[in-house]
Amino acid sequence: MSNQDINEFGINVVYKYAKENGYEVINGTNDIDLSPQLILGKENQLYFVIVKTTASDGSYKTYDPQIIKVIKQNAVQHNAKVLYAGVGRRCMIHGNQLYKNSPFMVDFRGFEEM
Repeated sequence: MSNQDINEFGINVVYKYAKENGYEVINGTNDIDLSPQLILGKENQLYFVIVKTTASDGSYKTYDPQIIKVIKQNAVQHNAKVLYAGVGRRCMIHGNQLYKNSPFMVDFRGFEEM
C-alpha cells in the first residue's frame, strides 16, 4: 500500500466511527499533507480531527507536537476542540508490511482530546 492508500484507509475508519457516534461530518480531506483531516460537529461543538494511520507497530499512537500546536491555534479561532485519532493496521499474513487485498486487523481506540 502507498502512504496515500494508508492515509485514506485511516480516514475512512475514523469517518465511519464519527458517523456511528453521532458526529456530523462538516468537511474532510484525504490530502496526506493537510491537517486536520476531518472537521466534525456534535451538539453545537466544532471538532478538528487529526488522523494518523500507520502499520500497527505503535507509531500511530504518537503525534507530532508541532502539528498539534498549529491545529490548536487554528481551533481557538473557530471555538473548536482538537481530537486525535490514531489508526493502526496490521496485515494478518505479512505483519507490519501492508498490502492491498490482504486480510488485516485494525487498532483504533476512538478519539483522544488534545
